[in-house]
Amino acid sequence: MKAVRLRTEFLNDPIGIDVRHPRIMWNVKGSGMQKAFQVKAIMNGKECYESGKIVSDERMFRLPVEMKSRDIVEWSVLLFDD
Repeated sequence: MKAVRLRTEFLNDPIGIDVRHPRIMWNVKGSGMQKAFQVKAIMNGKECYESGKIVSDERMFRLPVEMKSRDIVEWSVLLFDD
């Protein structure tokens, strides 16, 4: 099982968005069902957020890190199943 089709505010690889706390979303590919997830974010080359394990089958999460103009953010999600 892995996260695929990673999006931010419903966009693939956006160059710019006007949302300070963007929503990130993903789809699940493979066998099993998502039972939990963990999100990590890097802003301007430095790790700025790690959620820890969140027990939920949700496939959307709002980043609690406030972003400013020209911030570059990369994120990843780790999925957990049974």
